[in-house]
Amino acid sequence: MNKVLKLLGGSAFLALVQFLTMPVISRLFSEEALGNYIFFVSLFSVLAIFFTGRLDLHLLQVKNYKSLFFGGVVLSSVIFSIILIATIFFASNVYVYSVLSGWIVSVSSFFYYLSLKKNHLNLVFFSRLGQGGVFFALVFLSYFINISEQLIWIEIFSRLIVLAIFFIYFVKPSSFDYLRDESAINSDLIFTIELLNKYKVFFLTALLGALAIHLNVFLFNFYLSAYFVAMYFFVFKTLSMPVSLVSKPISDTLLSEVNNCKSKGESKNILVLYLKHITIMSVAVYLYVFVNADLLFTTLFGSTWQEIGSVGRLLSLVMMFWAFVTPLSSMLFYCNKQKTGLCITFLDIGIKVLAICLGLLFSDEFITLKAYVLLTSLLYFSTLWRILYYFDVSIFIFIRCFLKCLLLFSVSITSFFYGLEKHHLLLISSLNVVIYFIWFYHVIFYNRFKKLAKMAF
Repeated sequence: MNKVLKLLGGSAFLALVQFLTMPVISRLFSEEALGNYIFFVSLFSVLAIFFTGRLDLHLLQVKNYKSLFFGGVVLSSVIFSIILIATIFFASNVYVYSVLSGWIVSVSSFFYYLSLKKNHLNLVFFSRLGQGGVFFALVFLSYFINISEQLIWIEIFSRLIVLAIFFIYFVKPSSFDYLRDESAINSDLIFTIELLNKYKVFFLTALLGALAIHLNVFLFNFYLSAYFVAMYFFVFKTLSMPVSLVSKPISDTLLSEVNNCKSKGESKNILVLYLKHITIMSVAVYLYVFVNADLLFTTLFGSTWQEIGSVGRLLSLVMMFWAFVTPLSSMLFYCNKQKTGLCITFLDIGIKVLAICLGLLFSDEFITLKAYVLLTSLLYFSTLWRILYYFDVSIFIFIRCFLKCLLLFSVSITSFFYGLEKHHLLLISSLNVVIYFIWFYHVIFYNRFKKLAKMAF
């Protein structure tokens, strides 16, 4: 439990820093600067997956992890050098900075998984702390310092801090002897390339998955306004934070419990239990956002983003379905259904391209967003149905739980469609959330109250 808290604590701090700085960034920088920064972040996130080949994950599994670490870093650096030379001569600065950041993140990722392998969790925690602290400080220094492509440089420096912390801890003077041993480098590279070839489907799935996540930004950046791209980015980052924080711990715990099950019936019961809790939590969070989107997002990011409430309301629906599926997605790998995951990724990419085409056809940015929300929600629902099917769990178990959640949240939904004033709506929906959780978890609340009463008397 202590290990999980250390990993989650660093990630939570980083997420909190991003959450606190986004309102500042939205008010401080122009739409064009924000558009360039958002494109830069999305591009280097995909490039980092490409540079690592997702070999960093295998550091936790292979016995010869030192060879994989050195081979992976060398291979990543060779690919980075080739692409960097090409971008310097043939592309703009944003692409050059993206390639550089992609390499920094990829090498940091190898160090990150090496730290986990060696159980250096404090190092991981302090690297996250350093990244978040530097980013926070540099964003607020932007009030006093103004340079070209400032946001991009802030991101690069915060990423460099992570790499520097890992480098100082792991790299000793004797480590440079490795660079003079040509046979060791060749041996590690051969081992790394063989492993990459062995897990090429896994790498392709991870790369396409990253591309699918960021594809909207790429397409929006080329075909839609910087204003719309910025609104989408702010809302997506805000709404994805709860899922990003809890999905991996839930996914890892679920996978561990299912692996330890002695029978298929036991694993089925565990999956149903997790599904119900995920549904209850996700509906509460994202319907609350749906109802109060105008007030929440304009308060956070400023009244200059006039349509951000509408964007937030639409995206809250698709994020709710994403929250249902993401923590359970590891079950596809448990059932050895990687090809299903690959097909879902291809469909996700196709949906985003189709949504852009519809928006261009009707010359309406919100047509793009509505088509994306509708089709992607259906895709996530189908994915959930498929995961449950592999465990012989009826989709009607989820539907019954989902409808019960909607029923308990119906007061807020009805108040929203009735057109109540924003602050009244916020009060009603907040009370509704309290009653909602007491209804579903009344046993927990009752036991906690009984324990407190015994302590008091």
